[in-house]
Amino acid sequence: MIAAWFCVVVVGILTNVYLFNLFRRTPNVDSPKEAGHWEEKWEFSTRALGGFSWWQLALWSFVSLFLELLMIRWISSEIRVFAYFKNFVLIACFLGFGLGCYLSRRRVSMLPMFLPLLSLAMIIKLPWQGLRTLMIEVPVFVGASSEVQVWGVPTLPLDAPSFLLLIAAIAVIVPIFGLISFVFIPVGQVVGWYLENASNGILAYSVNVIASLMGIIFTPCFAFCTCLRRFGFFWPDC
Repeated sequence: MIAAWFCVVVVGILTNVYLFNLFRRTPNVDSPKEAGHWEEKWEFSTRALGGFSWWQLALWSFVSLFLELLMIRWISSEIRVFAYFKNFVLIACFLGFGLGCYLSRRRVSMLPMFLPLLSLAMIIKLPWQGLRTLMIEVPVFVGASSEVQVWGVPTLPLDAPSFLLLIAAIAVIVPIFGLISFVFIPVGQVVGWYLENASNGILAYSVNVIASLMGIIFTPCFAFCTCLRRFGFFWPDC
């Protein structure tokens, strides 16, 4: 389990540092860029979307909230510590989306979405017993540092081992928090660009809110249809 903890911490920190430096190098839409770099294949300009469109604003607003709820349910169900701290995933989504709106004048890169999703999928599904044990034990590390009994973890004295367990848990939680935030930066950039370039800001914000609410409503419907398919009510396997 120690090797798994080390790998999760190192991979998480390195991925976050790389993506942070990627945004430092990403130019504005009108700025000249270096040619021939492989990272440019993942980039596109918001102007390449064809200019402002109310339907595009509604679509990306819908996708942002739908993706946010999917991320909350996925991470909370697969990484146990976030089942207790669901607000952590919500805050990470809002943080990434807000940063994306702030960076809306820069070129959009899909690497900040692809790399974190790949890293999270590996953390969740990699068939490594030490990694599976670590994901189960992280809440225990947090609970052991509490002065009261939480999550079925017995109360331990507040000594050096308890604080070391808490530090070990934080070292896992914080990089995952950063990865979740990076996922939403590209979406926030596109939505922010549409909001900034709308001819009527109040109407654009209203469209954003309504489409976001539709994304919230669609999520349980999508989950319900998935459950029906799982039990063979429709879309039978051929």
